[in-house]
Amino acid sequence: MLVSLAVIFLPMILDSPSDDISITDTNVPRRSDRLRQMDQVLPEGGDLIVEPPAAGPSQPRITPPVPAATRPTPVEVKPKPRMNPKSAEARPKPRPRPKAIVRPPPKKGPVPTSWIIQVASLKDPERARALVKKIKAKKYPAYVQRAKVKGRYVYRVRVGPELDRKRIEKMAARLDKAFKIKTTIQRHY
Repeated sequence: MLVSLAVIFLPMILDSPSDDISITDTNVPRRSDRLRQMDQVLPEGGDLIVEPPAAGPSQPRITPPVPAATRPTPVEVKPKPRMNPKSAEARPKPRPRPKAIVRPPPKKGPVPTSWIIQVASLKDPERARALVKKIKAKKYPAYVQRAKVKGRYVYRVRVGPELDRKRIEKMAARLDKAFKIKTTIQRHY
């Protein structure tokens, strides 16, 4: 914002000579005759009444001030009483609640089970990561899972999970043959 102000005002300050600026030169339009008529001083207690123009001239007709003695007395207007917000009439009626959609419970049946292959359970995390690296090189989805057994951490090398039990059995047989180890198939939770 400051940059925009500087862009606007700096050229004006730097380019224009200060001798050309005059305080008396303004661009304010001259006061119209109609406004001059309305500037007249009212007598004490009198009011200036401006009536709308008739079908004739376009300027309003100004009537002389009315003396205070002949003015009509103002009528006191009482405010409407407020309704008590606690009353039933004042509160809007609550919207009816939409009916709840009742969905049937899920069908009972076998819950899909997934399976994993446990390749090894090692005490050394570096050996477990090295084995995972070798298994991943053969394009199997291997990972290490840390577990606490009898107060000590073990690092389980696992492959999977897979939903199809037959497919995981074939995968386990290939791993047994490739790495010359005995794997176990376990349910994955």
